[in-house]
Amino acid sequence: MPSERDLIRQIQHHATQLATAVAAAEFWHGRILDQEEKVQRDRLQAAEDQRQQAETKARQAYGQAVSRQKQRLMQAEAKHQSALQAAQSGYLTQWKQVEAGGQILSAQLDDHVAPWDSTFWQGWRPRPGPGAPELVRLGQLAMRGTYHTLTMPVFLPAIGSRSLLWNVNGQARKDAIPALQSLLLHFLAAIPPGKLRFTFLDPVGLGQNVAPFMHLADYDPQLVSARGWTEPRHIEQRLAELTEHIETVIQTYLRNEYATIKEYNEQAGEIAEPYRILVVFDFPTNFSEDAARRLLSIAQNGSRCGVYAVVLADTEKPMPHGFDLADLERASTVIAWDGERWVWDDEDFRDLTLELDAPPPPQLFSQIVKAVGEASLEAGNVEVPFERIAPSPEAWWQASSEEGMHVPLGPIGARRVQYLDLGQGTAQHALIAGRTGSGKSTLFHTLITGLAMTYSPDEVILYLVDFKKGVEFKGYATYELPHARVVAIESEREFGLSVLQGLDAELKRRGELFRAAGVDSIADYRKKNGKQMPRILLIVDEFQEFFTEDDRVAAATSQVLDRLVRQGRAFGVHVILGSQTLSGAYALSRSTMDQMAVRIALQCTEADSRLILADDNPAARLLSRPGEAIYNDANGLVEGNHPFQVAWLDDDEREAYLVRIRSFAQEQKYRPSQPQIVFEGNAPALAAKNRSLNGLLAAPTWPQAARRVSAWLGEPIASQTTLPLISPPERR
Repeated sequence: MPSERDLIRQIQHHATQLATAVAAAEFWHGRILDQEEKVQRDRLQAAEDQRQQAETKARQAYGQAVSRQKQRLMQAEAKHQSALQAAQSGYLTQWKQVEAGGQILSAQLDDHVAPWDSTFWQGWRPRPGPGAPELVRLGQLAMRGTYHTLTMPVFLPAIGSRSLLWNVNGQARKDAIPALQSLLLHFLAAIPPGKLRFTFLDPVGLGQNVAPFMHLADYDPQLVSARGWTEPRHIEQRLAELTEHIETVIQTYLRNEYATIKEYNEQAGEIAEPYRILVVFDFPTNFSEDAARRLLSIAQNGSRCGVYAVVLADTEKPMPHGFDLADLERASTVIAWDGERWVWDDEDFRDLTLELDAPPPPQLFSQIVKAVGEASLEAGNVEVPFERIAPSPEAWWQASSEEGMHVPLGPIGARRVQYLDLGQGTAQHALIAGRTGSGKSTLFHTLITGLAMTYSPDEVILYLVDFKKGVEFKGYATYELPHARVVAIESEREFGLSVLQGLDAELKRRGELFRAAGVDSIADYRKKNGKQMPRILLIVDEFQEFFTEDDRVAAATSQVLDRLVRQGRAFGVHVILGSQTLSGAYALSRSTMDQMAVRIALQCTEADSRLILADDNPAARLLSRPGEAIYNDANGLVEGNHPFQVAWLDDDEREAYLVRIRSFAQEQKYRPSQPQIVFEGNAPALAAKNRSLNGLLAAPTWPQAARRVSAWLGEPIASQTTLPLISPPERR
């Protein structure tokens, strides 16, 4: 067994071997590490060299790319600058063209669209004439470009335009009111005086918003519908009147002949229909459901009839039940406040800035309003020459009255003529009413003169009784109108009654003739006997004078008049009664008036309109000028209304016609079978007109003295006449 020493030696030997092995391992490990480090260093160097090479290449490529990009950018910038310069040049060219076009347009536009600070308004006066402007000024639009800001005036069509709706709330309402006043003033200045009428509805402002325009009422209340209306019932009434006017224009004037009132007015001349603007502030305050519905109807249908709505709507207030503001917007040009600016709600202008005009200084405002008011007084006198409707000389005395009378009174619209037709159906007698200055006397003169030119005295004879304190009918006595059998001027009630009684006796006489001939009408009598029995036309002006006293004259007159209008139809006796007002004519029975189917209403109050036409027909209250009238042959029913203008026949022209008619009668060798009876209440009796005395003076000898002496004291206040039959017509 090895000894301990051997074991130690073995251990030491092994330790030495281990140390040698470890040293060898460390040596080789170091050698391997050095080699590996060298390999890694070589690899790293190679990688670094590759990186540097790649980076160099990349830098070179980047530099080349940057250079190429710079070149592209430079080329693009050059192209951009070139295009920009071309665009700027084209922009400036176009801008100059727009500015030049605007200057040309401004030069061509009417001066009435000039802004209020223009020198045009210094010393301005309204222009007369039937024409109307195409445009009115509202403000201006601003289009802001990169290099310029283009400002363009804003105009609205003055005629035929849509309604205008301003949607406002809060402070915008206060800003809109002056702009609206400016627009309305432009309308007033542009449209010929008397051809524009406002209807103002101002329920919140109580008329304050339209106060500057109220000066017009001092000249003609019709220009501003008398006042600014505020209460619900008044608002409904004004809207109903405008709706009624639109109906009249469509059915009477436009029909299927004219597309718009402008076309009609171009043909109508003197009787051109005024344009109307409905101005509503603070809609829908005080508007009922019916009123809102009427407003929408006016906005939708009024423009072609010359009725335009300008509505300031408060969008914060609830609308009437069943009313949708969008319906009104569709029928209107809309201007709205979007919280920052005014917007014209139009596809072309929505993105532009709308700047509304302010009204002119108060002094200029009042100057324009008063100038228009003064000019409207003269423009309101519409005179349609009588010669426009008068029968041609070739037609004088050519008409037959066998079936009735057909006499021109004046034009209906632009092309038609209104005739008085009596003798057919229920149209046998007529009532005429019109206040002082309405043209009633002119109507009578037009009727009488036209009738005397159309029919011979063998066809129609006239009984003329005038109770007025004037001499309206005197010319028919002075010029011896052959048709006038009786002419009473400033007549006494007793003389008027005697005329009626004489006609009553004629009724009885004709009745006996008809019974003997076996006929029941004047037409049948003339056909059967070949005799020219003339029709009789009794005209009594201011007939209510018959009934100023409750006495036998009034009672007898009422009875005879009633008999004449009831029985006169068959015997060719016709009655026309005229009055300034019917409100005091209650002694004439209503049943008598009801027999008079033809009604002619001139300017009068609403009460008189209901009396002469019908209880539910106040249309005559809307008549606005002398000579404007309503002809109704349906006992006053609304559906029988026919507006017309009485032809104008001044005194000189009428006298000239009377002279020509008298000369024509002489040429025809006509001599009346009975002398004309003239009663002039304020004139003394003239001995020269005493036929008995003149006969004695002209006699070669006088009769032997009688036991009794007759003395002439004057002329009787009575008419004793008999109308003979003429077979053949007497010509000497």
